[in-house]
Amino acid sequence: MNLDSLIFSVTYENYQKNILKDKENKTLGQWKLSDKIVEQLKYAYVYLKDSNGMIVKKYTIEKFEKSNLSKGYDNSEKYCFIFKDSKDL
Repeated sequence: MNLDSLIFSVTYENYQKNILKDKENKTLGQWKLSDKIVEQLKYAYVYLKDSNGMIVKKYTIEKFEKSNLSKGYDNSEKYCFIFKDSKDL
């Protein structure tokens, strides 16, 4: 199976805090993913929790990197992605 998209949910509160306005460093998330999956993912879609799957944002992924404290992430075993662009849906 060829996977190219990551789909994840956020609460409305986290949407307001982390998704609505893009961070300057264009990083997002903290997931435990395999190296193989990380190489395949090109897009990320965000939907609001408890909204019947309403997608609110699409990201075009530039690359993944291990999370690090300098970018606001606390678990170096997980990945965050850096995006090229985002689009509100």
